[in-house]
Amino acid sequence: MTGLHARTAACVAGSLISLGAAAAHAQSIVGTVASGRGPVVGARVRIAELDRVMQTDARGQFTFPDRPRGTYRVFVTAPGYAAASRTVAVVGPAATSATFALTLSAVPLDEVVVSASPVARPATEASQSV
Repeated sequence: MTGLHARTAACVAGSLISLGAAAAHAQSIVGTVASGRGPVVGARVRIAELDRVMQTDARGQFTFPDRPRGTYRVFVTAPGYAAASRTVAVVGPAATSATFALTLSAVPLDEVVVSASPVARPATEASQSV
């Protein structure tokens, strides 16, 4: 290799090694969302700074893999529960854990009126979708 090509190859190799080292420093944020009734399934968990959203699984757990080091605000919402948030600092080599205990919250819902008739009617006579 000529001197210029060798230096270019060395710069590219150094850049790739630096990128690999940066990826090695990426960590995970893991956690659980629960209430007094047990795990909250399907809760919406959001990290605002990274614009990432996911839902909790059947055990109320969530995982955000490969998050870079830093401080993040994690928000949790679920129907029927008060929203919760927590600041999470991702610093070490181990996964960062965040546990949320949601409290029940009364949420006003629109009224639903159900009516029926003892005689079946064709769908063409229904005033609203059935």
